[in-house]
Amino acid sequence: RVVKWLIPLLSHPEISTLYYIFSKEMFGLVVFGITFCAQAQHHVTGQKTTCSGDTAHVFYAPAWSHYDIEPIPPNYPGVHCPVCEANGNILPLALASVKDNLDFNLTNSVLEAINVSKTHPVGHRTVLGRFEGMLKEDPRDNILPDNQTVCLTRGVPMKFSGPYWDNSVGMARLRWEAFLDLYEKMGGTIDELVLDTEQGVSTWEISCNGWSWQTPECTELLWDSIANDHRFGPIYKLLEQFNVTKNASDPHWLSNKMKNCMGHAAQVWNAVMTNVTTDYFNQMAVEPLRALFPNARANQYSYYSQDPNLCVLDPGGAESCTIPTYNGSIVGTHQTLSLYNTFPGNGAIIIKDRGYHRYTENAFNTFKYDGNRARMLAANGFPFKPWLAFHNFSRDTRDSDYYAETVIHAAVMGADNLLFFNPNYKGCPPGGCVSGADNALFSNILVELTAVIGCTKREWIVAPPARAIPIVNQTLEQTIFGGDWDDEYFLSGIVLPDAKVTVYRFTPNTTSVNPNPKSYIESSAGGKIVLKIPSPKGNFTFLQFNSSSVFETEAPVSSAGLWIVSKSTAATIDAM
Repeated sequence: RVVKWLIPLLSHPEISTLYYIFSKEMFGLVVFGITFCAQAQHHVTGQKTTCSGDTAHVFYAPAWSHYDIEPIPPNYPGVHCPVCEANGNILPLALASVKDNLDFNLTNSVLEAINVSKTHPVGHRTVLGRFEGMLKEDPRDNILPDNQTVCLTRGVPMKFSGPYWDNSVGMARLRWEAFLDLYEKMGGTIDELVLDTEQGVSTWEISCNGWSWQTPECTELLWDSIANDHRFGPIYKLLEQFNVTKNASDPHWLSNKMKNCMGHAAQVWNAVMTNVTTDYFNQMAVEPLRALFPNARANQYSYYSQDPNLCVLDPGGAESCTIPTYNGSIVGTHQTLSLYNTFPGNGAIIIKDRGYHRYTENAFNTFKYDGNRARMLAANGFPFKPWLAFHNFSRDTRDSDYYAETVIHAAVMGADNLLFFNPNYKGCPPGGCVSGADNALFSNILVELTAVIGCTKREWIVAPPARAIPIVNQTLEQTIFGGDWDDEYFLSGIVLPDAKVTVYRFTPNTTSVNPNPKSYIESSAGGKIVLKIPSPKGNFTFLQFNSSSVFETEAPVSSAGLWIVSKSTAATIDAM
C-alpha cells in the first residue's frame, strides 16, 4: 500500500526533496522535540544556513530570572553565567507590578521596569505583568450569600466570584492603564507583555483541588451560586453546545455534573472557562497595552487555542483539548504552553477514538510527549511561544540530551522565540533552582538555533496527513503523525525561503546499542542521505533526503539529534 502526500511549499524549480518510508506498518513521520547540552560559550563554525541583514532572526528568550538581576541564593553557587553575558540572548523579564494597596509606589515600579527593559535589544523589550491581589478579589463580584456559613476560611465567610470577574477586571484595568500611561510618558517601550497570573475558574480551582476546608456542602454551594447567577445564561449556551445540559428537577444539577473531575462535563466546563477568562485577560491587560503600543506582542501562561482534531493530554491527564474554543481567540498575540518535560501523571499520552494509551516513563517518551504538545499548538494557525524550564528541572531528561531536543524541535516548528523558566530565589534548595550551567546551556541552544535556522521567515512543514485528511475512520495518531506512537524517531522540518533551504531535525530513540544518531545513516553518497531506523516490531523505517547534507557545529549542544539541510524548498513525502 502506498500513501502519498504532496506538501506544496515555496518551490525550487530544479531540485526536489523526497522522503521514502519503507515498512510493513505505517510509521509516524513527524514528531517534535529538542535536546541540547553545553557548558562553555557556544561557537558555530562552518557553513551557516541562515539569513543576513533584514532577513536574519536572532533567537532570544525572556527569562524568569537572570544571572545579574537577582541575587545568587546562599549556599547555591554557580548561578553567575559569563557565557550568558557573552551571548546576550537571555533577557530578564522587566517586572510590571500593578498592586492594589495604599503603600504601592507606582513611580518606582515604572522606573524599575524601564531600567530593566532598556537592557533588552530593540524589538524585544519585554515586561512581566503582575496583578497581585486584584483578580477575583473585588467584593462586588462575590456571588455567595452574605449570611452563608458552609464556606468558611479561618472562620470567616468566604468570598467567591466564580466566572464573573467584571468589577475585579475593571479595577485592574484602571490601575494597569495608570502604569502604562506613566511608563510611556517616562520614555519606556514595551515590545512584549508576558502574563503569568495562573488564575482561572477550572474545576480544579473550584472543587477538584482537595482543600481541607472544602466540605461537600461548600462545593455544592459554589456550583449552585454559579448556576443561579443572572449572568449564567451565555455560559449555559456554550455548555449546551457540548451536551452539558441542566436537569430541571435537580436544583444542584451543575454541582452533580462536576463531581467527576475527569468526566466530559468537567472538561467542557474547563474549555469554556478558558474562553471566558481569555476575554477577561484581553480586556484587562492586552487592550490597554496595544492602545499605547499598537505593535506589542502579548501572551498569557498556558493559554492556547484548543482543537479537538489535534489533541494531546495535559500532564494531569485532562481531556479538555477535545473541546474546541468557541471563538478561536487567544490572550494577546501568541499562544503559550509549558514544555517542562513532565511526563503525564497517569502515563497516558494521547486520547481519541482508540482511548488512552500508556507508555513507559523515560527520557525519549517524555521528550516525544512534549514534542507533540508543541505540535498541537503549531498546527492550529496561531503564533506560539512555549515556556521551557532549565535542564535540571525534569527528572526524566536531566541526564540526557532529550531536554535540548525538546527546545530545538519547538523552534523548528516555528516558535516565535522562547520563554525561559529559570527561577532563582533566596533559600532555593539545590536542584530546585537554575544553576549557572543550566543558564549557559540554554543560552548556547539559542546560539545554535540562530546559526542553523535564524531567518525571519520560517515556514514549518506540517507533517502529513495533519489536517489534510479528514478524521473519518482515522485514529488521532494517524491524523496527527501519520503513524503509531511506537515510532522510534522524531523528525521535524522548516523551510527558510530567503536562505533557499529546508532544515530538518532528526532525533532517534537512542539506546545503549545504537546511541549515536550518525549510526542511523545508511548511506550518504551523491548528496543523498538515507537513514535506517529500527522499529519495535522488528522491521525498519528508511528516510531519504535528496540534495542534502548533515550540518554540524563545532560544539553541538546535543548529541541526540542530527541537523540535515536540503538545498530545496519543496518536499514530496511517500509512505510505503
